[in-house]
Amino acid sequence: MTPLVKLIPPVANGILCLVLGMWCASCAGGAPAESAPAPAAGVESDAPDAIEGAEDDIEGAAGIEGAAGASDTPASVYIAGAYREGGVWKACYWKDGERISLAGDDGRASGIALAAGSVYVAGFDKNEACYWKDGVKTTLGFPSSASKGSAARANAVAAAEDGSLYIAGSYREGGVWKACYWKDGEIAVLADAGSSAEVYAITVAGGSVYAAGYAVFHPRSEACVWKDGELIYLDSYAFSDASARSLAVAEGAVYTAGGDDYGACYWRDGVKTELPFSGSSAQAVSVAVFENAVYAAGCYSDGNRKACYWRDGVKTDLPAPGADSYALSVAVSRNAVYAAGYYKDGAMKACYWRDGVKTDLPAPGTGAYASALALGP
Repeated sequence: MTPLVKLIPPVANGILCLVLGMWCASCAGGAPAESAPAPAAGVESDAPDAIEGAEDDIEGAAGIEGAAGASDTPASVYIAGAYREGGVWKACYWKDGERISLAGDDGRASGIALAAGSVYVAGFDKNEACYWKDGVKTTLGFPSSASKGSAARANAVAAAEDGSLYIAGSYREGGVWKACYWKDGEIAVLADAGSSAEVYAITVAGGSVYAAGYAVFHPRSEACVWKDGELIYLDSYAFSDASARSLAVAEGAVYTAGGDDYGACYWRDGVKTELPFSGSSAQAVSVAVFENAVYAAGCYSDGNRKACYWRDGVKTDLPAPGADSYALSVAVSRNAVYAAGYYKDGAMKACYWRDGVKTDLPAPGTGAYASALALGP
């Protein structure tokens, strides 16, 4: 199938414009609601990134260190997420299984990156997008056009070689979500199609800034990548909603993971590869490339939701007790494949898998999830 590619240049004043797309698989939510950013397709309603407008909605995105989500010799495993205690969510991350709570009143951590000896975590607290550097919180601002009381989310974080920090997300304006990213705290608004949009992933490679997500282009949403502000629509079936949830750049090629109404997939430079699954639906939400192999993590529905990852299109289930499980992030080292997510066994329980062996992540309260994974010192 020939990829559909369409470029939209940056607007004249230099502010980037972006569009993000969402699809409506049988186990997904619909288009973004005013009360929350777009849910993830293929994920059950009480899962991270799932239900829109619900009290328990969680925003998750893969925030993997490095352009290709890989590491030669990781010494430690860093995992971002949140736990629910006292009726509110609390952002946190785990280093080698030890939980570090992050400041805030009702927050979630969605992305994580390591750079220059520091740990960066992106997320939000109440209605404010923010990030934490080594546990110190910084709130991210709105554009001047946003009204007082607007909401914002930060979904992913990436550190460039020059020391600049990029954070992808969205903010609410006029009742719809607008895609954006922040560079060193300064917001860059990205073009939309006149409706809701969001960025779920961001990375910097070869001097260029790449972002991935979706744009609601009525009546359908479109999976998209932006390179230095130019919008590229990704190949998907006609009359199908689609979304890109994660990206990686390896040896000059751009990989994105996501899906459409027909199931999970990844794209390489805009060319779509469908990922096999059994059951009624599937979604890929994270991608990594290591030694020319493409890894994608996500879940599929076969009666229950089941966490899995694909290596070059071959699916591997990730074992977990209970009814449902989800893999939300993947990273690869020379010695092992890591995936982070959660499972439901009574309560929602955060965990990660190393070569398919599950390790629970300790957290107090009534539920927890892991949203992003990074390998580092």
